[in-house]
Amino acid sequence: MTLASNALCLALILGFGKQPAVAQLSDQSIPMTQMKDVKMAKGSNPIGRLAKLSVAFAADATNSLRDALPEFVLRIKNEGAEEVEIESPMQSIRLIFTTPSGQLIPVTAIPHPSKINTRAPLPPSPVTFQSITRNREVTREQPKNISIVPGAEVEIRFLYRDPLVTQALAKLQEEGDSAGSPKVELVLTLTDAADFKSHRHLTSEWIEIKRSTLK
Repeated sequence: MTLASNALCLALILGFGKQPAVAQLSDQSIPMTQMKDVKMAKGSNPIGRLAKLSVAFAADATNSLRDALPEFVLRIKNEGAEEVEIESPMQSIRLIFTTPSGQLIPVTAIPHPSKINTRAPLPPSPVTFQSITRNREVTREQPKNISIVPGAEVEIRFLYRDPLVTQALAKLQEEGDSAGSPKVELVLTLTDAADFKSHRHLTSEWIEIKRSTLK
């Protein structure tokens, strides 16, 4: 066996040259709610190329965890004719929760950056990135920017780990409520990576959190 053959066999054994995980976007049967633009004061929200992005949101009950809410799904599709690169929207994600009767569920307060002691560690964000699917590849490494070519769609999955919300929803499950299920709304901002002044504020419809997912 030649030296080159030996090198090839060793590479296969060690796993070198592995191809990235290939997958389609996850279960397309998940009911998605289309997000809508938040009306801002005239001239305060220059959307630019971001206007060609359609954004949808869902809660995936099939991937719920014992110590967290369902896995949330964000899908962004480029409906335009040119490639659009955006900053990762993870830092802008805000979730609002209500009881079945419509009362707001308190969330853990995150101090404003100006109020944080720079010598102390930053408080953890309740939003936890899980994965991103793009170009038929799945990765669990959170990207700084996301490029979306015309006609392409990316899927971002994340968890929300806030003890106040988890405890409140667990209590609702124990008590039971004939009025229905708790609900969640997503608010986020998309920012053009090539033009930091170009951004787009979006909000979702209210989504029911099925009791079967609160374990």
